[in-house]
Amino acid sequence: MKKKHKLGAAILIIMIMLVGCGNKIDDPLSDNPVEFSMETNSNNPEDSYGTTSNEEINNNEETPDAEDTFEEVQTSPFTIWEYEGYVDECDGYTWQEEFFDCDYDGDGKNDRVKRSWDGGKQTAIYEIEFGNGDKLTTPDGPETGFPHIQAGDLDGDGAKEILIILTYDTSTDPYSFGDMWLFDRDKDSGEYAEVELPLVKDEYGGKGFNVDYDKPQDNKIRFTLREAGLSMTEEVDADYLSNWWTDDLSTQLRVVFYAEIIDNSKPVLRCYLEPLHRWGPMLGFNLNYVGGEYKIGYIERDTPDSWG
Repeated sequence: MKKKHKLGAAILIIMIMLVGCGNKIDDPLSDNPVEFSMETNSNNPEDSYGTTSNEEINNNEETPDAEDTFEEVQTSPFTIWEYEGYVDECDGYTWQEEFFDCDYDGDGKNDRVKRSWDGGKQTAIYEIEFGNGDKLTTPDGPETGFPHIQAGDLDGDGAKEILIILTYDTSTDPYSFGDMWLFDRDKDSGEYAEVELPLVKDEYGGKGFNVDYDKPQDNKIRFTLREAGLSMTEEVDADYLSNWWTDDLSTQLRVVFYAEIIDNSKPVLRCYLEPLHRWGPMLGFNLNYVGGEYKIGYIERDTPDSWG
């Protein structure tokens, strides 16, 4: 969730307090747009990410009392947005265990992640303190982002690249936002530099495609991922058109909301985005390292492997 959606998250949490609680590696796409028709996905994506279903709630053996629920709301996420220190020491952080006993560069030494917060700008930065003394610092990112860190040798040079993403799970539309940085270590200096990716950048660390939209016809919206040279058609329902669609929408930057390094034998950077806000499908594509640079691979309907 970006800064402008912080109020929406606050309202959402207040409501909670009141109510209770197929991966492929392919050649880059051609410059000519390719038509691709997709079946309608009527599932609400928010039910599968960052939320708990009613069935799961009803199956819980113990129900927290009002005081416990209030305390939980107070510590997540607002306290975390202002947190400064090592992330593995941030109690109440949803993914705290991701930062226990980590060795991102594979040298056998423990690496730790430290968070700094700027209340004036409402931003945060993350610094990886590697066990060998090296450091990696991210650019500023919105304070409301939640970090995830992965590593893999994507370019085949024997050294692991570091992937850092920020997800916005407290947003009312978490698939519309995401920040992503890929860092490569210089073997001579030991310093990490951000890798250039063939995607359009937003204000912070978001990267994705400019998407051009045609006006809906017969509940179908045709759109083109400009930089990928790929056109698609998605069928939507009347409720979507009346509640979420904006008639004057013609172009929008849709960023990668999540990325992961897949295939341990030959690591590949896999990215996911949602071309229509608040509506499936999710699209997945690889960024393949070819000829000294990253190139966009085959784009298809897909969700992250790690969501299982």
